[in-house]
Amino acid sequence: MDLFGGNILPGKPGKGKDPRKNKSGSWIENPMHEAYGVDELKRRCKSCIHVYVKEFSKRYYKCELWSKGTASPSDDHKANWIACGKFKT
Repeated sequence: MDLFGGNILPGKPGKGKDPRKNKSGSWIENPMHEAYGVDELKRRCKSCIHVYVKEFSKRYYKCELWSKGTASPSDDHKANWIACGKFKT
């Protein structure tokens, strides 16, 4: 929670390297778990209607609830991550 009682979506805390990201800047595990919890049935993001494919020079998976839709690795969403609490088929 922030100072005003609002939920804080996952992001880089303070300065320095974020241990939740790898060298390219992409997330190591699903950043949505922090905001919405983990899916009770442990389903995968690839089955969720919120995950879509963005084609640039390669294929990138994005989550419409979280991603900005850019080509940035920090905005990528892994299809095989365990889904968050907002999972919907």
